[in-house]
Amino acid sequence: YFDCGGINPSDNMGVFNWLKQDGLFISDNPQGSQEWKDERLGLITGSQIFNLMGGNDSTVLLKGAKTYLNGLVNDIIREKVKDIYVSFDMQRGTDLEPVARNRMGERLKKQNPIDPETIQEIGFITSLKWEGCGTSLDGVTSECGTTEYKCRTIDNHMDHLDGVDKKTIYQAQFGMGITGAKYCLFGAYSDEFPIDKGDLIMHKIERDEDMILDMKARCEVAVKYVNDKVSERRKLIQDQLN
Repeated sequence: YFDCGGINPSDNMGVFNWLKQDGLFISDNPQGSQEWKDERLGLITGSQIFNLMGGNDSTVLLKGAKTYLNGLVNDIIREKVKDIYVSFDMQRGTDLEPVARNRMGERLKKQNPIDPETIQEIGFITSLKWEGCGTSLDGVTSECGTTEYKCRTIDNHMDHLDGVDKKTIYQAQFGMGITGAKYCLFGAYSDEFPIDKGDLIMHKIERDEDMILDMKARCEVAVKYVNDKVSERRKLIQDQLN
């Protein structure tokens, strides 16, 4: 973690200056593209980090964690990411994400008309400090923050008035851990609600250093498990072929 200071404008490289750190790599491939899928091969990602957060002992992988990690092992061995079924609600969320991003930008500009915080889209991010991990953020901000959007059903949208769910908090802290961001702006958006009736519900998730350190320790255990399991299974496969 570093002190990224105040507003950090972008230059002709296309990303905010605070993201230009040694050991931090940002892809240019669009989210959802085949190249983006290939980059994620075998890596622990933000949307799945919750699988590692069960139990109080960061050195112990529970059954759910091993099930998730074994899937990564299979992907590495066959050199292909498993296809994920995209439901109607998942596709709806993807389609509404640009609208949610624009609405959050409007809200930030309204809060500070003179010098508003701005948002950029960003590619897949990896860090030398987080081996075997990577994150696909929904966005980053000019003041050293990240953004996360959820576009859930009409029945679930208003639940976000009560706060942010644990799974999303894990995802946000994971992104902050990898990038060094100071906070995450969370936005729950629904096009079923008018602007003056709560279409966008925002919360600011502050960086939790203790959670990030615990999460990083769990990731290190998980990455070792994956590497060891890949070596073990490749040897067994070779034995089958001999």
